[in-house]
Amino acid sequence: MHYKLLNRRGAPEIQGHTINMSGTGLLFAARSRLRTGDRIEIYVLWPPPSGEGHGFTLLMYGRVVRSDHDKAAVDIEKFEV
Repeated sequence: MHYKLLNRRGAPEIQGHTINMSGTGLLFAARSRLRTGDRIEIYVLWPPPSGEGHGFTLLMYGRVVRSDHDKAAVDIEKFEV
């Protein structure tokens, strides 16, 4: 997965690691502590089932609701496949 902070100008796309995901939220390993309230764009690369066919990219938009030094929880407001 990759993420980008939308409320910080010139913010780079950063690689993270998905820990847990539901229909309304995502917990992921972050490279640094994020600020609660940060708006975020997240790309999750979804592999094809059983290695057949093509996978897809899940694009999510949300807001950081909790963060510590190496993890962040995001409330997903919108997603696209």
